[in-house]
Amino acid sequence: MPATEPGRCFAVPRSLLGNQCPRAAKKTGRPTFDPLSEQLTGQSCEPHTPIAASGKRYSFPVGFFLCEAEAPLRAQILARPPRAEPRSATILFISLSAAQYNLEADWAGAGAEAILRRCPVCLYDSIIGHGRRRKQAHDENHDWISIRRGLCNLCKRTFTFLPPFSPPYSHYSLIARSQALRRYFIEGCAWEAAAPVLKDPDRLADPSTLRRWFQSLDSSRPPFSSLRHTMHAVSQWLRGGEILRHGSLPLCWQTVFPFLDRFWPLRL
Repeated sequence: MPATEPGRCFAVPRSLLGNQCPRAAKKTGRPTFDPLSEQLTGQSCEPHTPIAASGKRYSFPVGFFLCEAEAPLRAQILARPPRAEPRSATILFISLSAAQYNLEADWAGAGAEAILRRCPVCLYDSIIGHGRRRKQAHDENHDWISIRRGLCNLCKRTFTFLPPFSPPYSHYSLIARSQALRRYFIEGCAWEAAAPVLKDPDRLADPSTLRRWFQSLDSSRPPFSSLRHTMHAVSQWLRGGEILRHGSLPLCWQTVFPFLDRFWPLRL
C-alpha cells in the first residue's frame, strides 16, 4: 500500500467499500478500515488484505471519518448535561413588637404571619410567600410553632423567617435556655435539676445539652468562669431595678440568654 500524506489523508481499498462511492458506505453501514478512526471512534474494522498495486484506490481526508462515523466520539459518550445549581436557603429573623419583646404577647405569633418582602441579595421587594412549616421551639409555653417561608422571584433563593427567640436548627427556644441559666448559676441546681420546665415533659433537656448551651456563651477556663461572674452581676442589676436594653431587647430573666448572646464570647 502506498504511503499516505501525513496528517491529511490515507488510502482505502475499493474491495472494502463494496463498489460503492464513499458516501454510500455510510448509508449501508459497511465498515471502513482506518486504524486512526478505530482508535478515535471505537469502531471495529475488518482485517485488511493487501491487493495489487494496480488496484483502484480512494483517498479521503481524516476529518471525513470523524464526522461521518456512525458511533459517537468518546468525548460525546462521556459528556453529561450540566447540573443545575441548587437553590440556596437563607435564614431571616423577623422583628417583634415591643409587647412581644417584653413577653407581654406571644412572640411565636409573629413567626406564623410575618414575612419580609425585601430580598437581601437583589435589594428588591421581590419575595413572595412560599409555604409554611412547623418548627420545634420547646419552652414552658411552646412545643411546635408555625413559621413562614419565602421565595425571591428574581434570584430564586428561598428564605425561612424565624422569630428572634427561636434560633435555627434548635429544638429549644432562647426562653428555655434563659431559665436553665438562672437555675444552674443563681439557684445552684445540679445539672439534672437545672433543665428548664417544658410544655412537653418528654422533651426534657439532658445535662450535655445544657453544657452545649452555656459553652456557646462562654468558652473560658475554668469552664463557665466568666459566665458565672456575669450571671451574678445580672442578678444584682435585676434586684436593684436596673433597666438594660440592647436595641429593642430588654434584659430580664426570661431574655437573659439572648441578651448575653449579643456579647459572645464573654470576657467580663
